[in-house]
Amino acid sequence: MVDANQFWDLPAARRAARELAAYDIFWLEEPLPAEDFRGYADLRRLIGIPVAAGESLYTEAQFRELLLAGGIDFIQPNVCRVGGITPFLRIARLARQFSVPVMPHLLPDISGSSRWRCRWSPSSRTSTKDRSPPSGRWPSPAASR
Repeated sequence: MVDANQFWDLPAARRAARELAAYDIFWLEEPLPAEDFRGYADLRRLIGIPVAAGESLYTEAQFRELLLAGGIDFIQPNVCRVGGITPFLRIARLARQFSVPVMPHLLPDISGSSRWRCRWSPSSRTSTKDRSPPSGRWPSPAASR
């Protein structure tokens, strides 16, 4: 994983992804400004590295716009920034509709337990067992305990 912290514009992110491709990184995190949804979609289409983002978004509407743009491979809501567990779970359900895995950002004692609840809840129509992870690298719920 490489976290760019919104540092690059699209051309710089493309150049960086080209250089990073040799290292088989798991994902490129927040390579562009958080609300550059079209840029994320363009970048994702142009590079071979999975893209993760969302830690700097605050509303379900922002997450919906990013998902509709097709800009990410992993969504990373921050439970505190989105307003707590309830909005976090709404965002996770939204991500599930787009078949985008939720990888919570920070606060593992809160976000981590929410992560598995989102992915393994009885109301879930899919689980990680239903999707093949990139390079088989998703942790199992037992491994995260």
